[in-house]
Amino acid sequence: MKKEDFRKIVFLLLAGFFFASCQYTAKDYVADMKALTTKVIKNGSNYTSEDWKEVTREYQELNKKGKQVIKNLTQEQQKELKEWKEEMMKEASKFDSKELKETFNNLMDQANDFIKDTFKKE
Repeated sequence: MKKEDFRKIVFLLLAGFFFASCQYTAKDYVADMKALTTKVIKNGSNYTSEDWKEVTREYQELNKKGKQVIKNLTQEQQKELKEWKEEMMKEASKFDSKELKETFNNLMDQANDFIKDTFKKE
C-alpha cells in the first residue's frame, strides 16, 4: 500500500469517527430541552417580552433539531418532555402577553403532535 493511500484511509476513518461523534441524539434533545426548560422556570418571572420571544425561538430551534431524533425517544424520555411542557405552560401563563402565550402554546402543541405522529407510524 502506498503511503498516500494509507493517509487517505486514515483520514476517512478519522472523519467518519468525528462525524459519528457529532450526531445529535435523542438523549441530546432531552438534555437540551431540560436545560432550556429549567432555565426558563428559574428565570421566567423576570423575562421581558423580548426574552420570551427569544425563548420561543430557542424552543423552535430545538424542535427542528429534535425532528431528526424524536423517533428514538424512550417512553421515559417522552414522559419527561410532557412534564417539562406542563411546567413551561405554568411559567408562560404567568407572563401577561396573550400573543406570546398563544405562540408558545402552538409551538408546544406542534412538538407534541410531532411526537404522537412519529410514534403512531411505528
